[in-house]
Amino acid sequence: FDEEDGIYFRSMEGEPHVDKETGEQLAIENVMACVAPHRIVDDVGRRDIQVTGTGQGMLFRDGAAQEIQCQFEDGIYRPYADGELLSLKPGKTWIHIISDLERVSYGPRTDQASQTGKNA
Repeated sequence: FDEEDGIYFRSMEGEPHVDKETGEQLAIENVMACVAPHRIVDDVGRRDIQVTGTGQGMLFRDGAAQEIQCQFEDGIYRPYADGELLSLKPGKTWIHIISDLERVSYGPRTDQASQTGKNA
């Protein structure tokens, strides 16, 4: 999270993840990680992912992480906490569908991306 700009900058493997067209590092105001049941369906490893319904999740907004319930309603994932719909910061929102919250990690970056001043 970049406090000066108030957004999250995306990095991959310690390097800034840049837009191929503009060359600018990808920037997002809200990040949601939503748990959905995954099932391997064949020997190739293809998955069936249940993307409807409700599941645990995390919302990252304004430099803070909050445990949420992700609810899929009207074709959109929406963040809830204590039964109340949470507001998102205006701008881009990325939603990551994951198999469990143990796959989510966050905190200060110590890689090259943090040395550029842009944190993911």
